[in-house]
Amino acid sequence: MGLFGNVFKKFGNAASGNTKKSNHEDGLVPLARSASNNERIRWDEIERIEFKNIVEGSVKPNVFLVITGAGKRNEIAQKDSVYQDVYNVVSNYEGFDLTKVIESMACTENATFLLWENLNLVKLDKLKYAAVR
Repeated sequence: MGLFGNVFKKFGNAASGNTKKSNHEDGLVPLARSASNNERIRWDEIERIEFKNIVEGSVKPNVFLVITGAGKRNEIAQKDSVYQDVYNVVSNYEGFDLTKVIESMACTENATFLLWENLNLVKLDKLKYAAVR
């Protein structure tokens, strides 16, 4: 089943937050096999999840699941072997925006779509920043 089919799929063990580890018991989001500059991010460190669309023809992957947190970044191409496992976990996060997934799939331009943001971490970062100022 492709990505679009999974948008509407109900997962039996839906995560209610960012603590589900799927089959990756080490607590780390799997690295994309196709990118050497990605960094390991713990599931509980995830701050933002985005789709990044790149228009470069049909040869290169053009949709990436971008996961950032703790100053790290992991970009997973839709065609990568770990993509589906990671998507299945994060798409169940409370507040995950499926409408942005659909918008991304319909997009034919370079664009980034915010799918989820850990608002608790964002608030904490703003408090830290305000305390430093």
